[in-house]
Amino acid sequence: MNESIYDKYGGYTVLHSVVSLFYKKIMNSENLIHYFENVDLSRLIDHQTKFLTTVLGGPIMYDSKLLKKAHAALKIPIKDFTEVAGLLQETLVESKLEKPDIDKIMEVVASFKNDIITT
Repeated sequence: MNESIYDKYGGYTVLHSVVSLFYKKIMNSENLIHYFENVDLSRLIDHQTKFLTTVLGGPIMYDSKLLKKAHAALKIPIKDFTEVAGLLQETLVESKLEKPDIDKIMEVVASFKNDIITT
């Protein structure tokens, strides 16, 4: 049986720290920070960790059908999605994930692009 990416890197706690680093990068982007005004960042990090836990082979903790609804009002253009994806990839590299696993994660994220971009 193949080990999931979730299990391979240590589960929820490790994934949570990776997601926290990812959001620090996002919050340092002048282009992206406006999406997070008046947002409870700790709650958002928790949601993102649960989403990634679910899609990377961990326990089901998030209904990915909620993504489209959560992003609809934000009017996210492809350039912003691309920037966020780049920051995620940078974070995964810095977190020392193996390249095939990073590629798989980025493929999973890309599969949700149409649920996130709206313009």
